[in-house]
Amino acid sequence: MASLKTDQFLKQGLQVLAESGSGDLSITSLCRDLGVTKGSFYHHFRSLADYTDALLTYWEEECNYRPIELSRKAPNEFDRVEALSDWAASLPHETEAALRAWGSSNGQVAAVQARVDAARESRIHELVRSLGVEDARARVLAQMGVTLLIGFQHRERPLEPRQLRRMFAEVNTIIFRESQKPSA
Repeated sequence: MASLKTDQFLKQGLQVLAESGSGDLSITSLCRDLGVTKGSFYHHFRSLADYTDALLTYWEEECNYRPIELSRKAPNEFDRVEALSDWAASLPHETEAALRAWGSSNGQVAAVQARVDAARESRIHELVRSLGVEDARARVLAQMGVTLLIGFQHRERPLEPRQLRRMFAEVNTIIFRESQKPSA
């Protein structure tokens, strides 16, 4: 039997969340889905709680902080806005909706979700401010972007990322228009 890497267990956990929700996230189901024994699981994690910690850290890093940092590499602020929108449209939306649902009954998950939401909002705010938009207006636009993403993720299935891209394009138009207004 092939040895699995830690991130394979974590990716599978995100897949389970997307397909079935947190109720199906168990050592037994993970091992069954990956075709390994529980010993393989325990080689990487001490317990399901340890796995949950690692899963949340993995999601927070891979689906939030790493893409936010990558968006900083775009050549200018306008391209950075577009890069951030493209990244948000390509997120694993079913997984994120499942995490948010899980967070309604699990304080640890809720805390991570709140941290991710705050980081996303902060990055959008920072980016919109860098375009010259007044602080209070930039904050509202950042809140709109994050709220749009959350709302989209909870819509009826199947989700259509093209529609989210169109909605982000409208928000970006507002942001770009605001950046052209003279300062007061």
